[in-house]
Amino acid sequence: MSSATSLMPKQRVFIATWFAILLCAAVFCIQYISKDQVFESNILGLLPSSISADFNQPTIAAIGVERKFIILVASNNTSPTTALNASIELQSKLTKLQSVDIDSHNGNELQRLKDFYRPYVNQLLTADWRHRLTIESPQNIAKKRYTELFSPAQPYHPHNIQIDPFNLAGDWFNKLLPSQEQFRASEIPSLKDGNQLWYIVSGKLNTSPFSPSKQQAITDTLKEFTLQNPDIKILKSGVIFHAAEAASLSKKEISTVGAGSILAIIILVIVVFRSSAALFAIITTLGISVLIGLTSCFLIFEKVHLITIAFGSTLLGLAVDYCFHFLIKYRQLNDAKLTGKRILRGLIFSAATSILAYIFQLISPLSGLQQIAVFMCSGLAAAAINIVVLSFYFHDSRSFSRSLNIFPKYIAPYYLKLAKAKRVTSLVLLIIFIILMTVVINKNGSDDIRNLNSSSQALLKSEVKVQTLLNFPDNQRYLKITAENSQELLNLSATVGHTLNNLGVPTPNANVIGLVLPSISQQQSDFSLIQEKIYGPHGALNELCKLLANDCSAWQLNNITFNPSLLLKNLPQDVKTLAPAFLMSQERETRILLPRNIPITQEFNEFVSSTAKIAYIDNVENLSRSLQLFRHETSLALGVFLITFSLIMLAIYRSNAFAPLITLGISITTSIALGASTGISLFHILALLLVIGLSVDTAVFYLELGLNSETWLAASLSTITSTLAFGLLALSEVPILHQFGSVVFTGLICTWLICPLIFYLFNVNIDHNTKNSPSLCNKEKLS
Repeated sequence: MSSATSLMPKQRVFIATWFAILLCAAVFCIQYISKDQVFESNILGLLPSSISADFNQPTIAAIGVERKFIILVASNNTSPTTALNASIELQSKLTKLQSVDIDSHNGNELQRLKDFYRPYVNQLLTADWRHRLTIESPQNIAKKRYTELFSPAQPYHPHNIQIDPFNLAGDWFNKLLPSQEQFRASEIPSLKDGNQLWYIVSGKLNTSPFSPSKQQAITDTLKEFTLQNPDIKILKSGVIFHAAEAASLSKKEISTVGAGSILAIIILVIVVFRSSAALFAIITTLGISVLIGLTSCFLIFEKVHLITIAFGSTLLGLAVDYCFHFLIKYRQLNDAKLTGKRILRGLIFSAATSILAYIFQLISPLSGLQQIAVFMCSGLAAAAINIVVLSFYFHDSRSFSRSLNIFPKYIAPYYLKLAKAKRVTSLVLLIIFIILMTVVINKNGSDDIRNLNSSSQALLKSEVKVQTLLNFPDNQRYLKITAENSQELLNLSATVGHTLNNLGVPTPNANVIGLVLPSISQQQSDFSLIQEKIYGPHGALNELCKLLANDCSAWQLNNITFNPSLLLKNLPQDVKTLAPAFLMSQERETRILLPRNIPITQEFNEFVSSTAKIAYIDNVENLSRSLQLFRHETSLALGVFLITFSLIMLAIYRSNAFAPLITLGISITTSIALGASTGISLFHILALLLVIGLSVDTAVFYLELGLNSETWLAASLSTITSTLAFGLLALSEVPILHQFGSVVFTGLICTWLICPLIFYLFNVNIDHNTKNSPSLCNKEKLS
């Protein structure tokens, strides 16, 4: 390193301030990362808060689905004892985890429901009982009950015959919990699926499923269990498993992209520069850019998404570009300060353009994109500042004349031949551009939010299988019902519930608040019907007593009273968790979850549209439409940016600006046409921001320093490192990263190949006197 004695006082203050900022950023990052849960893997964390809140509440978070998990255990052989013992072992292992509360399955839940409904047994009727009491005679009702009492197959009977002689509560509970007979009540309940017996281990997390430490604890326990029980197969359902898989995959992608890029940079520096000073300059610049990017995100956002870090790995491609241009120009001039002055204008313009492009992401409502914008803008600014600092100190005595011979000896002659055939080459480029533009215009949008799911196919199949076996509703599709008061809400929801069943949309009573908690008017009507048809002087109870030859004095004939306290506002908290309808209902609003995989028919749509105060909500569809809207808005903002950028380029570089602008247009079109193979998504459009940054970097340095051996070598080295990074992203299993990487990878290669050709065709700032360039002709030959 050279001496700093010649530095001006302002420069020394600038350097001291920069080092102080870096020190504070390092200390802050270390302290912040030491906290738990500073990184987020939830895909909803990328979405606007308003949408993610509606996506979660109250359908997921309110009923506790986010923290619940279910594991089904079965044996690969015919012995059910093997699966039972294994499920007991798994439950024991999970019980030992501090973050998990295992469901006891001891009957307490059903008992709580029985105790809750006990005071109201004579004012609650199912639709079937209401119909029977209305049309059947007391004699027929009594005869059917008499036969039922002596049947060997007794139905579920929650109360004794003296309290509930006609088992009204039994039918009520069968409608409320229709699948209770599907399970065997024991220490480990089981579920029959054809010839397969599944044992159910279920529980709930007492913390967020997106906590890395809690994810690790459960996944390690399951991994250990499966290794110890090779004859056992399991099915998993729960956010925790998807979150753990997404976090693991994101970390893998981050390490792969980051390690691959850094390894490529180190190899390139060793091969080309053969200098520890050059390697130190590049590594420190990259490290500082990442440090400042992380610090900025931590200061602004409470948590940083892992996708942001994965995207941030692409920062290496732009930051290293600045380093390569500085190092190669330094080898030519052998003076760090002079090198800094020579590249300063190009450095500022290039960094400012990329930063301006990413600033457009800040207007996006997607919080994940805002994080990426902050990370990239601050990181690029830090990289550019560090190059300025390097220009005060850097010193290196090595050279690489062999690398400088590559362009004039092997590359430039081919561009020169194409430039000589200017008309033919231009025509071919125009035809290719028109074809690619036609492909882009004919591409459809790809906005389905499910395309962003990073869970493996095995986990998705497991989730669907569990949801189907347990007959869970679709918690993202529901009817939203509003009313003026709670009694109107109960009446309206009950009507909707009955109508849904008539329309072929089977909806369990437990999902409809009006069917598990009837309105006072309905309760009074049912009470009157029971009082008359069962307990009246000529009611069914008298007829039953005659058949039984019993005076029924112990049954308290004609001694039933109406209890008016069964109201929505009086629901105990411990009961609310026992049925989805309780949790999803407030005084004036409720939601009815729809069955899974039931198609929405025209009759259903007509019913919803013709009924006041109800609305059909499909969160997945709504979110997909939101992504489509964001794609359109981002495309418009990108168009405005390109127009603004073009005007600035024309104002600064005059006619020479056409070369980089044409390069940029071809690169953008090519990257979308070839990189967005399955349709254009929001993330394909956002990837164009980096394509613009890389294209502008290359073109601006060609304009500022000339297209010669040094600038071509710097652009090529940057292309190699970035190509590796984005090539790895294009192979990613994370859909967002794959879409991003495919577009940038294609645009990067296109820019590297096309930019020099356009400069030769327009004869823009080509250095014809480049050392060791005998094959380059003079300016007259080109013209």
